[in-house]
Amino acid sequence: SYYPREAERGYEATETLYAAECWEWRLHGPGTIRIALSLNGPLDAWPSLPAEVPDLSFTQALSQAAEQFFFSDTEGEYILAGHPWFGAWGRDTFISLPGLTLARGQEERFHRIMETALRYLSPDGRFPTIFPDAYTAEDTGLWWGWAILQYLRMGADPAQVYRRYGEVLHQVVVGYLQRLAGEDGLLRVPAFPPASWMDAVMEGQPAVPRQGALVELNALWYALLRFLAELSPSEGARWRWDLLARRVLAHFKPAFWEKNRGYLADWREGPLASWQIRPNQLFAAALPYRPISDKIAELILETVEKHLLTPRGLRTLSPGDPAYRGLYEGPPAQRDYAYHNGTVWPWLLGPYADAKLALWGEAAKPALQALFVGFESVFYAYGWGQVAEIYDGDAPHAPRGAPAQAWSVAELLRIAFHLKRL
Repeated sequence: SYYPREAERGYEATETLYAAECWEWRLHGPGTIRIALSLNGPLDAWPSLPAEVPDLSFTQALSQAAEQFFFSDTEGEYILAGHPWFGAWGRDTFISLPGLTLARGQEERFHRIMETALRYLSPDGRFPTIFPDAYTAEDTGLWWGWAILQYLRMGADPAQVYRRYGEVLHQVVVGYLQRLAGEDGLLRVPAFPPASWMDAVMEGQPAVPRQGALVELNALWYALLRFLAELSPSEGARWRWDLLARRVLAHFKPAFWEKNRGYLADWREGPLASWQIRPNQLFAAALPYRPISDKIAELILETVEKHLLTPRGLRTLSPGDPAYRGLYEGPPAQRDYAYHNGTVWPWLLGPYADAKLALWGEAAKPALQALFVGFESVFYAYGWGQVAEIYDGDAPHAPRGAPAQAWSVAELLRIAFHLKRL
């Protein structure tokens, strides 16, 4: 057998397969062929299938797609990041969790998967990058907190959430304080190993070098501190978390904002900063506790819509940047470079919708509804009844990567949940 897509991707493309059987029938006119395979003797009855299956709405079809990402073992229940080659990734699990469970009315499943993740929480407050024991990325605890914040936004009682998860959140936050927080309160990470979701590596080096204070990590950090400052049971704890949150707030804008640019830096390390237009800044505008003003959030949204928004998600880099790559194709090194340098990711529509709804309210519904419905036309085009991992940055935005990706499906379901509530 020859696999042209594997050859295109720079992999071994030929294979010899043993075919045990080959059956062929030809029907001349009306007729019926039935095939039954059994390990337990002849089948006495033929299953009866309806001649017609009722059409599902796109949201119902997405809900069916969501079921394909759950699996269990003796330790608990997990989310598979994507089919066919991804495992259970911590970051992907926490980003996918609200959409795959809460948006579908599966609150108990949300808690089961959270409880599974807690079995792997390290003493210093870290969750695995990949379950069960790969602790390499520094952002997984922040995304765990993001899932908690989404749970609140989707209707959970804050006091009950704190009673159930407050102690763990305290452990996670203290771990970040001890490992990564500077005197200004901001979190800083080394360039390697990659600490964020932009984690492609080429020849032992990050394809997108990000170091120091990363914009989305510190936006998430601030939001979790504000949550603790509001809901910690003791007045002393609330005062301490509020003091730290204020410190982060005081240094966030000087670190990431320059008025003449009109958008946030992607990262800053001392005098160095990256002013490439990337989607990570969107989290500062999308979270329920924002470290920026409404005016800056509006400017961020304008920048994202002008440079990054496509019908299939957000580009990872502006097409005007010299590093931009609009096609995800070719051998592994070429694809790894394009992965976060222009390639479109559907899951980023989730924070985009959050920011749009926060700033525009119900007026954002038509545009977001159009983006959501637009995926129906490609739902059966790449992975059958699924949403792809990524799409080309250049039109017509061909689907690429894994044909079924958990957070792509999850964030579309979460968008549908919030649109329905308007």
